[in-house]
Amino acid sequence: MKILICSNLGKDKAFNKSKEIIDYLNTKKCDIVVADNMIDSFPSYQVFSENIAKEIDVMIILGGDGTFLSAAHRYYQFQIPCIGINLGRVGYLTECDVCDSMDVLDKIINKEYDIKKKRLLQVKFFNNGRMRKVTAFNEIVIHRGASQKMIKLNIKIDDYYMNSFYADGLLIATSLGSSAYNLSARGPLVLGNAPCFVITPICPQSGIMPSFVVADTDYSEINVLCKNREDYSLSIDGKGQYLMPSGSTIYVTKAQASLLVINVKGKSKKIDHINKMFSGYIK
Repeated sequence: MKILICSNLGKDKAFNKSKEIIDYLNTKKCDIVVADNMIDSFPSYQVFSENIAKEIDVMIILGGDGTFLSAAHRYYQFQIPCIGINLGRVGYLTECDVCDSMDVLDKIINKEYDIKKKRLLQVKFFNNGRMRKVTAFNEIVIHRGASQKMIKLNIKIDDYYMNSFYADGLLIATSLGSSAYNLSARGPLVLGNAPCFVITPICPQSGIMPSFVVADTDYSEINVLCKNREDYSLSIDGKGQYLMPSGSTIYVTKAQASLLVINVKGKSKKIDHINKMFSGYIK
């Protein structure tokens, strides 16, 4: 089995945990490939390149949710099934914590896992005079930005006018990202591999504008108007951020490519995390 190791030096000091995992995989006769940021610490191993992408069976990502998303953005186009081992604070997107990693590695080597295709968002918009096309894994966030005034959001789904309302902003989340900003904004948590996206207003003026779920085959169109023609902000997965002019429109559809995520049989860190998250509310 050929395995790509992708680690975050900020979470894995001196790549100590990566070394433990690589040493263990070597005892199982696995062929190890490392990400290019690891080459100085692992000079004897093959470094990832596009030429060998098709040969790789699994990508193991060591870090937190941010590391997982960064690696997903970088490698998803190669369609390598990935699994995260949490070295961070929450690790909701990862499959296991580091204390359980050896058991999970055994199951990967024995192929005791399923591969889930996670739906991604494709976002199209004009910025600085040209059309941009960006893929989002967690969510896109439309926000009033530096302005103190609410923005007006006009929403169409599949060319049908749906609603207009004032709010601080709006987010559209994938099932993968439904546990992030969407959940904090009182949006629904999407479990499993449901074929949908979630649209959640951020601090709507009425206070009662609900989130709503759309099919992943639906086409969403959001037109944004700002007071005094000020700019607003468009953020992609909390990373890429664009200043958008008042009156501009953002188009959102399902991306053609999916993110391949490994789910180890008999284990669900996501369900465990949800149980811990809500246990404080049960008396």
